[in-house]
Amino acid sequence: MNIRQVLEISSDFNELPRVRRFLHKFCNTYIGERFDEDHLAQMVLAVNEATVNIMEHAYHGEDGHPIQVVVHADDAQVAIELLHSGEAFTSESVPPPSFDGSRSNGFGVYLIANCMDDVQYLQNDQGQNCICMIKLYPKHESS
Repeated sequence: MNIRQVLEISSDFNELPRVRRFLHKFCNTYIGERFDEDHLAQMVLAVNEATVNIMEHAYHGEDGHPIQVVVHADDAQVAIELLHSGEAFTSESVPPPSFDGSRSNGFGVYLIANCMDDVQYLQNDQGQNCICMIKLYPKHESS
């Protein structure tokens, strides 16, 4: 299996339900039983949080900027790339979340890192910024 689909959206918070529907449809159509509901929910949450971060921080809340959601599935994993031309981001620049309530930032990056198996913040050859996330299929015990 080697499947790739692309969704083009605008940096508008009203686009977030479209991203979530796109991921659900992709997984329901191509992944089937490889993900249970928890794995799918984790992936959707991570992609939603990353998309919000692009809208809020890379594009500073301005509507109308392009974001490309690329989903690729193979026999081992689902890889999602969020491509944008906004301000670059490094996860090291975000302090860890404060679980005592003293700070409200850092939770999105924390959630993304803990919901996905691998997350990288890169710049591609075309100069676009990319949040690259991988979710491995869970290993099932044979009986």
